[in-house]
Amino acid sequence: MAASSKSNPPQKETKQEEPQYKTDTTIFTGKIDVYVPANVHGEIYAKKSLLKRCFDDEEKPKKWKKPKKNIKDLGFVEMGRLEPPPPPMSQELKKHIEAMNGTDPVLVIQKKLFKTDLSARHNRLLIPILQTRKEFLTVDERRGLERGEGITLRFIEPCLDEDVLVLKKWAQKTTSNYVLIKNWYRIVNKKKNMLLLDAVVQFYAFRIGTHLCGALAIVRDGNYKEITSTDHGTGESSGNNNSNGSSTSNSNSNSSSVTQN
Repeated sequence: MAASSKSNPPQKETKQEEPQYKTDTTIFTGKIDVYVPANVHGEIYAKKSLLKRCFDDEEKPKKWKKPKKNIKDLGFVEMGRLEPPPPPMSQELKKHIEAMNGTDPVLVIQKKLFKTDLSARHNRLLIPILQTRKEFLTVDERRGLERGEGITLRFIEPCLDEDVLVLKKWAQKTTSNYVLIKNWYRIVNKKKNMLLLDAVVQFYAFRIGTHLCGALAIVRDGNYKEITSTDHGTGESSGNNNSNGSSTSNSNSNSSSVTQN
């Protein structure tokens, strides 16, 4: 009876343990809740693309890209450097064009002379179309150049002599160029034109009536010295040579008179 009278000790309440792995989970991004299912081991197997969309695009810093510059907006570009505005046409060249009844002179390009511009084998002056400053051709002239035709130019040299050149267009894979051909090397070969390596020249286009003409002026020589009209020696040097010749003849006559006496 005593054994039966003993009451059993109260049993402690045991809490049910939560499962070690959940069957699903939820990712909170701060804006929306995205439900991502999980496998039996609790490993998330959502696609990477879904997880990437959980983050705000504004949080990722974007790489800064340098804006592209248009060559035409830069003006005269020489070896990647921005140059100052080109000097105006000289008064001597302007008067020469007016004497030919020429009108509407236009600066087409200012460029540096390279080896291929001065070689006898190439015999051409290259004019990159992307570096031209202003349109100088009519619609019919452009169509003719596209067909492979040439335009004969009455051309003024830097020494103000005149010659005849042909303007053509050479199309390449990535770009196109104008070229002055035919008698170009004959102009280069004249020493008084001072067309040397690294010299900076200006090509002008003008018209006599409706006919297209051209002119070339030197801005700087190969030593980066600014060129003036007197440097070409068009008139003054010949006059000095004549005066020197006359003085030498006078001295010879005086010496002969002395020997006779």
